[in-house]
Amino acid sequence: MGKVLITRSSHVCGDTKDVAVSSVHGYELNTGNKRTCSARVQALLKDDNFAYPGSWDNLSTTVTWKADIRKPYAAQPLISCIRGLMSNKKFPTPQNQQIFASSIEELPDELELPPGLIALATTTIMAALRDWKSGENSPLKFEGNMFNRTYASNIEWMAAAQQRNPANYHKLMHKLYELVMVPDDLEQGELVNTMARSMIDEIDF
Repeated sequence: MGKVLITRSSHVCGDTKDVAVSSVHGYELNTGNKRTCSARVQALLKDDNFAYPGSWDNLSTTVTWKADIRKPYAAQPLISCIRGLMSNKKFPTPQNQQIFASSIEELPDELELPPGLIALATTTIMAALRDWKSGENSPLKFEGNMFNRTYASNIEWMAAAQQRNPANYHKLMHKLYELVMVPDDLEQGELVNTMARSMIDEIDF
């Protein structure tokens, strides 16, 4: 699916990147200081740190993203991007549950995110981050030929991971599925009206 989107017409590529552009705000790039912003982008792009959940180490003398490398592709902006891609009707996301099928035959109910969707989100997030390399947002064209290698290398990594350790590969893809599909407790709380019923007694216009 992701490969199709990357190689399709420019307006589709642009729509795809738009989802990532809104998601990268989760990395706290717009600090008001161009040098700090640029340094943060470099730190995120180094060793694909942006793909891991983490936080900025404000105690370090250098700009450092404290990444949890045990959880690849689980960075919140990346999860947000995947959600956005799946919810946008412009993208041909298959509705067939088979696309989320488990890679472990004995665990058919533990659904997984498809590698193509993860690779697409990762590619668009990287493209959106590159727009900030100068320390301010300078949008570049998101053209398929430029980022095909980024997409392919992520597909290759996931294929190698599955071959090397099928159990952990399944655990990763299933947990990513849960992160995308099941809101955490905080998000669920944000969606619920928590106003006390007694507040109606205090109304005064």
